[in-house]
Amino acid sequence: MLSRFSFNHYILLSEKWLTKIALLWCGFSVLLGFVVQVEIALIIAAPLMTLCMFFAGMVLSSTLIGFQKINPFAKSNPNFIKFAILFFWSFGIIAALYFLSSGIFQVDEKNSTRYFLVVASVFPLGPTLGAAKEWNKD
Repeated sequence: MLSRFSFNHYILLSEKWLTKIALLWCGFSVLLGFVVQVEIALIIAAPLMTLCMFFAGMVLSSTLIGFQKINPFAKSNPNFIKFAILFFWSFGIIAALYFLSSGIFQVDEKNSTRYFLVVASVFPLGPTLGAAKEWNKD
């Protein structure tokens, strides 16, 4: 079943570009924050927290998948690791799109909440990157 779907191209693209996208997104959000936001602390803290959460998510998901590779159940089921990697990879992309759309289309009157959701929308891509890094490892 897994051989019918070829995710290799997309996973390799995400491994190559997700860190660059997160860094550019946070840099752009600082510039955007000076235009739309009044609170200087939020303009500085939100992108820094997003980058910390991005890299922490990457490390945590790759560590979790690495531990699953030595799990005896995973060794008896060869596709288990591939499905776990696809789960983390796709869940991160869906969660990033959800946070971004929530920030853009939120009807709340607080502009700071919308700004934070838009800025922090790239942090779920950290587990996506961690899973992508584990895809080609043996």
